[in-house]
Order: sequence, then structure tokens, then C-alpha cells
Amino acid sequence: MRSDSILSTIPYRVVLSWLTEFGYTKPDVVAGLDAALRERGPDRLHRELDIHGKRLAERAQMSRAPVGRASVIR
Repeated sequence: MRSDSILSTIPYRVVLSWLTEFGYTKPDVVAGLDAALRERGPDRLHRELDIHGKRLAERAQMSRAPVGRASVIR
């Protein structure tokens, strides 16, 4: 899988969040993405970005959940 196909299937905000979380934004985002691709490989990077995106979506959904006993039961 090529880097351009990764970026076309995963939202940019997810890619940027993952790069920031794992410290790949130095000296810039493009160099960080290139380093991540070299270190992890395209297939592994795509899997990790997919998992990261699902985790972000879950966090966003949980932050909108009602506070109280009902949210604890879930």
C-alpha cells in the first residue's frame, strides 16, 4: 500500500493525531509520515491508523454520553 492510498482512505485529522501522539511531527509532518512509513511499513501503518481512528471516534462518542449512572453501566 502506498502512502497516497493511506492518506486517501484515512482522514487527515486521524493521521495528524497519530503522528503527533507518536512523535513523528519533527521536523515536519511530511518528513514524519515518511519516517513512519519507513519504520513501520505501509500495511502496519494503515492498520495502526485505522485502529487510532476508531479509538478517536469512540472517545468522541463517549464524551457526548450522558453523565451519571447510565454512562457507568455501559
